Amino acid sequence: RVLFRSELRHSAVRALFHESVEVIAVCEWVRELLLRNGVPPEKITVCRQGLAYPMAAAKKGGQPCAGSPLRLVFFGRLDTLKGLRTVWEALRLLPGLHVMLDIFTVIQDAAMQNEASLLAMLRADSRIRIFPAVAPADVVARLAEYDAVVVPSQGLETGPLVVYEAFGAAVPVIGSNLGGIAELVRHEENGLLVEAASRQAWAGAIRRLVEDRTLLPKLRQGIGPVRTMRDVAAEMQPVYERAIQSEGATSVAGKN
Repeated sequence: RVLFRSELRHSAVRALFHESVEVIAVCEWVRELLLRNGVPPEKITVCRQGLAYPMAAAKKGGQPCAGSPLRLVFFGRLDTLKGLRTVWEALRLLPGLHVMLDIFTVIQDAAMQNEASLLAMLRADSRIRIFPAVAPADVVARLAEYDAVVVPSQGLETGPLVVYEAFGAAVPVIGSNLGGIAELVRHEENGLLVEAASRQAWAGAIRRLVEDRTLLPKLRQGIGPVRTMRDVAAEMQPVYERAIQSEGATSVAGKN
C-alpha cells in the first residue's frame, strides 16, 4: 500500500512537470534535484528569494569592545533540523569563552513536549537568553544589534531567508555547509561555513571570532548587495511573459 502511494505521487509529480511551461527553483540544489528527476533544463529557472523589508544601516564597528562578549544570535524554530542543540554543545566545549547567544523563537506546546530537554539545557547556561519571536518587518533591525548570526541547520535549506536578513543587517553568518546556506555564505568572505553536525567545528568557528580580532571586520566587508523582492519581481516578469506567450500559442494551435 505504501509503495502504491509513492508510485502514485511520483506519477502525479512527473505529470505536473510535463504539463508545466516553467518550473521555478529557488536555489541551485533544487535545480539539480529537478534535473535528476527528469525535468528538462530549458523549463527550469533559478530565482532565489529576497528581502521584502527595509535593510538596516551597516554597522561601523568591528570586533566587540574589550571586555564585551561576542554577541551571537539565532532566529528560528526549536526544531531538531534547525541545529540549535549542536550550537549549545559547541558552547559547552567553550566554558570560559566570553560569548553570549540570544535565541528568538516561538515556543508552542508541541515544541515544549518535543524540545523540553533542550530548553532546559539552554536556560541553564547563563550566556544564553531566550526571547519571543519578533515581527518579520523588525527582524533585520534586530539582527543589526549582533556580531554574527548562527544558522546551524542540519538539513538542506532552500534559502534560508535568515541569511538574507543577516546580510541585510550587514552581519556575517556562521552557517552549516549544506544546501542553500552553502550557496549564499562564502567561507572566509562574508561568513564561516561549518560542518553541520560537528560541535567541535562549531566551537572552533566561534572561538575564531572571539580570538581573531581582524576576522569580523573582514567578514563584514565581504557582504555585498543584498537581494530584494524587487530583484525577484524583475527576474520573474519575463518568466510569466514566456508562460503567457506559450499558453497563447497552445490555445491558437488548439483552435486550428
